[in-house]
Amino acid sequence: MNDSLQRLTALSLRGLQTFHIRQEEYQDNFLELLENFLCTLPPLTALSILLDGPFPDALEIEQIMEVHAPSLRTCIMDLREGERIAIDESRTAWRKQYSVDIIERCPNLVELGISIDWEILDLGSTDCSSFLGKMKSCLPKLGTLNIRNMPEIDDLLPHINTDTQVKGIALSWVDEMIAAGLSDGVDGTNDSGEGLPPPINVLAFGNLRHTDVWSDSTYSNSAPWKDFTTLRTFAVDYCKNSMGDFAPVLTQVTWGPTCGIPDQYEDISILQPYWLS
Repeated sequence: MNDSLQRLTALSLRGLQTFHIRQEEYQDNFLELLENFLCTLPPLTALSILLDGPFPDALEIEQIMEVHAPSLRTCIMDLREGERIAIDESRTAWRKQYSVDIIERCPNLVELGISIDWEILDLGSTDCSSFLGKMKSCLPKLGTLNIRNMPEIDDLLPHINTDTQVKGIALSWVDEMIAAGLSDGVDGTNDSGEGLPPPINVLAFGNLRHTDVWSDSTYSNSAPWKDFTTLRTFAVDYCKNSMGDFAPVLTQVTWGPTCGIPDQYEDISILQPYWLS
């Protein structure tokens, strides 16, 4: 994009605050064009990027974050290598560094929706503890978190319903965040904040699909992997147990579309973008 066109774009879109794109078919040079275009926009308060590949190149978000990170209150980024068709096969094209770049550079985020690499950020691992400590340190205003992709598993437990199994994953996630100390480089410490709850009061796992929004279909009987990966939203509260430690209390408030979420949860716009598939 030449300089004159960049100036024209910046002038014509100078009042823009929100940008949302969903690309479900790869085209040559698309990522480069998207990166260049986003860097011409004024600082946004809400940015949503849903990309379905496969993409031969990585999305370079560093320059995008330089322009928009300080002003962002809402950020959704999700990259897929096509539609997931099995419970033991994740199709995410997400890279750990994407999450780190967003978390470290966007201190004013209130809503965050991302995929994660579950193999690297395995619950209970050192990498996971460090990552969640960084999230707790760098995002003090974060109220709503959506982990848009579910982990790969061999099979669901047949004697426990899927809602309960996903809630177990969500509880483990919040437990890990409470246990995590603040990451290195924040106030010069690596253990301050250990045992304190994060500010999150809405936690969601999975993502919506077109059929969730525009039909009455359910997946629980016909396709277990679709039921497992469908959006579930939990209200998060914190109480102290008999030992005086903080413990999360999760209440599932929706399965699928978020229209049933109580009015007190205002920052839920990240839960609405969906895939066409």
